[in-house]
Amino acid sequence: MEMRATYTKLRSGEWGVKLQGEFQNAAQYPGVLVTKKDGTTKTERITKVVYCGQGITLCAIEQRSRRPSASRYEDNCHTDGNCSSCCDPKTCPCGDGSWFRCC
Repeated sequence: MEMRATYTKLRSGEWGVKLQGEFQNAAQYPGVLVTKKDGTTKTERITKVVYCGQGITLCAIEQRSRRPSASRYEDNCHTDGNCSSCCDPKTCPCGDGSWFRCC
């Protein structure tokens, strides 16, 4: 049985999937292939069926924790964000020329 799915926003505000067809037991499947707007696909795990009727099934999916967005320099900064101390290559505490990543 093929389940065609797309992403949809649920009333809870979280992202879920919309299946074409009525699948009351959709949460029993290990994963569903979801087609994105750009045509690529991704496998999602259904956690529960939110609605089933009128030829569609709306499902909650496993939410992945998102990493808080950080400055593009934070991951490489060797001074924990205290960039004022390393904006000069001569005084960079790293000694590896990475001073430019912090500024």
